[in-house]
Formats: sequence, structure tokens, C-alpha cells
Amino acid sequence: MTEYAEVELTPKAYGIIRDTLIESLQPNLKPLVNRALEFFRSIKPIDAVESVLYNKTVKDYYNSLSYSHPYKIALGIAKGVVKAKPEYLEELKAKVTPDFVLMVLKYENPETYKTLKENVSPEKMHEWIRRNIEEFIEIITPNKGK
Repeated sequence: MTEYAEVELTPKAYGIIRDTLIESLQPNLKPLVNRALEFFRSIKPIDAVESVLYNKTVKDYYNSLSYSHPYKIALGIAKGVVKAKPEYLEELKAKVTPDFVLMVLKYENPETYKTLKENVSPEKMHEWIRRNIEEFIEIITPNKGK
């Protein structure tokens, strides 16, 4: 069993960590990372618990959207950016980690974080976050041969 250490930060310390990470990204990646984090900032508690329990991810949400939805349009643009600069994917993978996303949930969506902690094991929560990150990266990865 994996142990997940939890470090308490002040909201100000969290903000400094978040801002430092986002500022360290290539300029074209900053809006992309903010868009990815928006999923975790805005997910409602019940939706998060259902997503974990029923193995739903950001990809399921993405696939349910119409082609004209702003989120789908933004990710289409992100795919173009990544196609032009494939090295951006490696930077995203290195900096947008499950631990960072867990902090986003904890400090920017505390009600959802608390509900998840009360209803889902730490292992399942980390796995769900990891899968969401992987699938987000998969969504913005250009198709081979196109």
C-alpha cells in the first residue's frame, strides 16, 4: 500500500507554489495548463466521487461536448500548439503531476477535495487524478500521420 503524505500549506504558500509552477512554463503552455486545471477547480463534489467510483475521466467529459464548446475549441488549439512544439508534452508531463493537481483540488476546490477524502481511498483518488492527467495529455497529443 502506498502512503500519501499530506503537507499543510497556507493559502498564500499554495498560491506561490502554483504561480511559480505556472510561470516556469513556456508562455504557450500557461493557458493550456490553466484550462486543464479548470476541470479540477470546477468539478462538483458529487461528480468527482461518481467519476472516481465509475472510472469516468476528463476524456469522457471531452467526448460528450459539442464541437463548438469553448473547452473543445481550446483543446483543439492546444493540439496545434503541441503539434508545432512536441517538446511541450514532456514539459507538461514533468510539471503537471498528480501531487500538484491534488493541491489544486485541496486549495481551489476544497468542498470537492473534502468530499473525495471522505468517500474515496487515497489510492483511488491518486489513480483518478493520474488517469485524468494522462488522458488530458492524450487529448492534446496530435494524431500520428496528420
